[in-house]
Amino acid sequence: MVRALKIIAYAEFVSVYIFGIIVGNTAGKYTDFPLTFNNFAWGIMLSYWIGGLLICVFILAFAAILDNLQSINLRVHNIEKELCNQKQPRSDIEVSSALALID
Repeated sequence: MVRALKIIAYAEFVSVYIFGIIVGNTAGKYTDFPLTFNNFAWGIMLSYWIGGLLICVFILAFAAILDNLQSINLRVHNIEKELCNQKQPRSDIEVSSALALID
């Protein structure tokens, strides 16, 4: 899941980069948009690039959060497995000492 999100984010960044150039070139011929020089709409291109970059950053941040959640889940699963293999603790102090031994 994390790998797929990273691939989607990078693919989207490349496609937005190319699409920004295409739209800037096309819109520059037909509009009088600010930052239009030599029939190229630099403002439109930059707005596509900045928007795409922000979306990619959010997707990559979400992937990092999911990666951390997966590692936490794996760690909790390993702790539960170790506790089940040991004798059953009778108090909270024994649970704390068992967790300290695992780390």
